[in-house]
Amino acid sequence: MIISRNSALIVQACLESFVHALRSSAVTVDIPTQSATVLVVDDSPTNLQVLCDVLTKTGYRVAISKSGESALQRIQSFQPDIILLDVMMPGMDGFETCQRLKADLSTCDIPVIFITALSESSHMVKGLSLGAVDYITKPIQQEEALARIQVHLQLHRCQMHFRRMAYEDYLTHLPNRAQLYEQLSSVLHRVRLSGESGALLLIDLDHFKTINDALGHDVGDEVLRAIARRLTQVAAEQAFIARLGGDEFVVLMTAPAKQAAESAALEMAEKILEKLASPIFVGERTFNVGASIGAVVFAEDGLAERDVMRHVDLSLYHAKRLGRGMIQFYHPSLQTAAINRLRLEEGLRRAIANNELELYFQPQVDTAGQMIGAEVLLRWHHPELGNIPP
Repeated sequence: MIISRNSALIVQACLESFVHALRSSAVTVDIPTQSATVLVVDDSPTNLQVLCDVLTKTGYRVAISKSGESALQRIQSFQPDIILLDVMMPGMDGFETCQRLKADLSTCDIPVIFITALSESSHMVKGLSLGAVDYITKPIQQEEALARIQVHLQLHRCQMHFRRMAYEDYLTHLPNRAQLYEQLSSVLHRVRLSGESGALLLIDLDHFKTINDALGHDVGDEVLRAIARRLTQVAAEQAFIARLGGDEFVVLMTAPAKQAAESAALEMAEKILEKLASPIFVGERTFNVGASIGAVVFAEDGLAERDVMRHVDLSLYHAKRLGRGMIQFYHPSLQTAAINRLRLEEGLRRAIANNELELYFQPQVDTAGQMIGAEVLLRWHHPELGNIPP
């Protein structure tokens, strides 16, 4: 991302204030990020030594890599809080290393500060467009380097805090609807590129509204938290779990092929139903809350997020029509049935105005063959579909 003018002014003001504090002998600067880990990627032993000394002395934990390749390998086993990345390195340079970091979902949010002797603005623009947050120029000025690291660590922590507020469900602390859509978009993109398949389960609790209506939202909230914990126990290691809202939860999975995704989704759905069938205890009360599950499996078929969500919602609707505790996978016939049902509902609303409804009288006869009454039946004669059965 390219830093906007307002953001750049804020960062610059923070830097100037912090550098002034560092240079003032009368001020002791307390670094609140002493637990932060800094990964320094540079092929120069001199630069590594200078940065390691100043960062360690200040209280940071420091890890080093001497190439872009080794940095990408090392970052798989631990997550630094910030990366100082040299631009000019043999083999994979800093630009390519940054590009790969930002393309990986597991590392894309780590702030990257370039270390460079390049002063041309085109190089700086290129680095910022690749996702770096700042530059440190050589020869390295220790106070400036510390200030830039400190400011971007604080900004990153603020961003992560607001991200949690935006993407976390306040009640269960699971990911929320917004994060689900972001994750689903990422999975769909990966599926289109890799040939993998994905599966989405939509879980709707049975009888939950009765608990809320009878005992209030406080008890209902405790039940939802218990459900979230159970889903995490069952699916957390294999899937992405989110609360969609109300009493609906989702589980998002991937598999190497469509058949494998179908098998994994069915197995997961059965495990979830079994787990949720056990009684839930809230205080002295015991609740039996089951669930119905709609499921959709998708591959490289060009579906968008809204298509997947519509399909799984339709599957859940049919699962609930089948009865409680059922699993229904999406099939195109469900879409056809939904369209026909909508067509009938719209037609029925116009039936009176179009004079399409007729009354039929059906006699009621006793065992002796005598008529003892009559039923009045309403029948609908559709202009295109003919007589519609009750």
